[in-house]
Amino acid sequence: MIYQEQEVQRQREAGAGLDRFDPWVRVDNAAYRTEPAEADVRRTLIELEAFERSRRRRLEGMQKLLELGLTPAEIPLPRDHALFKVPLFVRDRERVLHSLARRGLELDYIYDPPLDLYATEELAVRIPSRAEALWWSRDVLPVSPLQADRFLCLLREIPPLLPLEA
Repeated sequence: MIYQEQEVQRQREAGAGLDRFDPWVRVDNAAYRTEPAEADVRRTLIELEAFERSRRRRLEGMQKLLELGLTPAEIPLPRDHALFKVPLFVRDRERVLHSLARRGLELDYIYDPPLDLYATEELAVRIPSRAEALWWSRDVLPVSPLQADRFLCLLREIPPLLPLEA
């Protein structure tokens, strides 16, 4: 969504409350105020009941993905935490994403660029991001540890992933 700076400023000056910023918040999550469906609540309860099993599967999948050598050593990842996504850094990420999607594996979230690259001075304090922030949003391929086996299987079908040098 293109910033409408004067409108955002006007809403900010009008006082607190999320309602005033609804058009901008909806850009990232249109249903952010929707009550969860009953099926979603049931699924969440099932996932909570399977928490420990899921944690073990995430740790195992994380280990498999980290063994690819596509996560730079300077990114500290706690080996005893079950990550939701393992950050793999690859060259030509968009090609890799499209190759995986054509084979039925869609990776669902790519990180936003650093705010200082697109926000104006009036909307955010412009503190320059470290170069790693742009590198992260441009080159990271976030893979769920629960999809590790499928991901590794598909790697045999697509051109080789090349690690990205920092």
